[in-house]
Amino acid sequence: MTKLLYLLDWQEIKDAGNALTGCYYIFQKEGPLATGLSRALDEMENHEVFLRFRGRMPMYLLGDDVRCDMELPEEVARKVNLVIERYGELTNVQIKTQAYLTEPMRNILRRQQHGEAMLNHPLFEGWIRPISKQ
Repeated sequence: MTKLLYLLDWQEIKDAGNALTGCYYIFQKEGPLATGLSRALDEMENHEVFLRFRGRMPMYLLGDDVRCDMELPEEVARKVNLVIERYGELTNVQIKTQAYLTEPMRNILRRQQHGEAMLNHPLFEGWIRPISKQ
């Protein structure tokens, strides 16, 4: 799920200059990590989502007691659906590969190969454009 959120935000940064979800991503050994996401999911546990494990792989399922009736704006829903269509049929390994092929991840990995310590480095540093005030 984290990789799909990352890919959604990366596409939005390329298209519009800002992350769609508002997540802040850092580089970890397993790839992009959306900071604060696990805390948000913990708050929804047993309501909006259930965490289950299939083997050692964590899986989130929609819960029975969703506490809000949130409807995504049409444009946001369209963007989410495009990411689901593009990556939804891929395996976890294939989704991870797609995340690693993005420019921010490739830049981080290149810098890491040259000896820089990149753990916890912000992934979208230099990619997000300031919002213009009019």
